[in-house]
Formats: sequence, structure tokens, C-alpha cells
Amino acid sequence: MTRIHINASTPYDVVIEAGSLQRIADYIKPLKPNCSVIIVSDSNVAPHYLNLVKTNMINAGYSVCDYVFTAGESSKKRPPTH
Repeated sequence: MTRIHINASTPYDVVIEAGSLQRIADYIKPLKPNCSVIIVSDSNVAPHYLNLVKTNMINAGYSVCDYVFTAGESSKKRPPTH
């Protein structure tokens, strides 16, 4: 396993390990016990990983919602406010 520390405004670690998505709850549980979570993904990534992650989180006792937005730059732009 490789762990990379990201020094952002709220620091966090990135874990790189084969099979880590099957054990995602093992990484999250020490940080945040069972609670409501939302998984946010884009339409390119979600078909590959969303169900796996969501199922593992639910099986670990989390209440899970998901939101999938359309992939691409246009989805990243906030509409102008007037």
C-alpha cells in the first residue's frame, strides 16, 4: 500500500492499493463511524465504480446516497448569478 499525504486547507491522505475499493469502509470507519454519506461521481467514472463502492458502504452500515453529474467541463461551471 502506498499512502500519499495531501497538504491542503484540510489535509488528507490518498491510499493507493489494489483492491482498495472493495475495502473502502475499512479506510473510512476509523475516520467517520456509520452515518449518512453521499458519493459524488461523473458519468464516466460512475458506471465503473459507483455500485461497488455504494454496496460496500451500505454493507458496512452506512446510509448512502449518490449523485452522478454529466462528465465534461460544462458540468464544472456554475451558472452566472444576477
